[in-house]
Amino acid sequence: MYLLGYSLNNLSLMALTIATGFVVDDAIVMIENIARHLEMASNVSAQANAGEAGVKGAPAPGRSQNISRYLEAGDKPIDAAMKGATQIGFTIISLTVSLIAVLIPLLFMGDVVGRLFREFAVTLATTILISAVVSLTLVPMMSARWLRTQAQAHSKIGDRLQRVTDNVIARYDVWLQWVLERQRATLLVALGTLALTVLLYVLIAKGLFPTQDTGQLQARIETTQSVSYARMAQLQQEAARAVSMRRTTRCCTPAAC
Repeated sequence: MYLLGYSLNNLSLMALTIATGFVVDDAIVMIENIARHLEMASNVSAQANAGEAGVKGAPAPGRSQNISRYLEAGDKPIDAAMKGATQIGFTIISLTVSLIAVLIPLLFMGDVVGRLFREFAVTLATTILISAVVSLTLVPMMSARWLRTQAQAHSKIGDRLQRVTDNVIARYDVWLQWVLERQRATLLVALGTLALTVLLYVLIAKGLFPTQDTGQLQARIETTQSVSYARMAQLQQEAARAVSMRRTTRCCTPAAC
């Protein structure tokens, strides 16, 4: 923003506020996928060790091909980071491109609207782009360096939060099953919402500033450039009397009274 000559105004600050969600979103997705690979590799290694020891619950022979890719990783965080970043990399790139594409119309707007929202669009687009680069480079590196497979630490607050999360996931699973059983109705609702959105876009008044009835009447009188000050003052007084007489006549009609 400093290099582009932008100031900290309301629009640029709003862009930074909105960008906070995008910045952490890409990193969360990347870390979650890397942690998933690390946990699966640890579980598969434990099952393989149990199978070699003859413990009940060892993986079946038919599953050896499905879990071989996780057995290669073992407990090494760098392997899990490589696999997790490789899988989720295209997703982050596509999300970044789609978000920046939404801001392109703001960059090419003209007049007052373009001047107002250009700083907003450029600031937000630049932040999203930097977030994608950080998520694809710094986050996997730090995950490979810091993430470890370890037993979860139990505490009263942690257990309570975990129970709340499990209840939310369980309720979501119930509603998800309900929606999947009614796919046709869900599709019709989605199409109806799209049609309603188009209808509202056509009907709702649009503008940069909202239209308000302030009860004020503004008039402008134009004359030739060679008019004198006295003549201009006389014309202004005549216009004021004409407007005042018209308003008085209109208000004193029987219908108005």
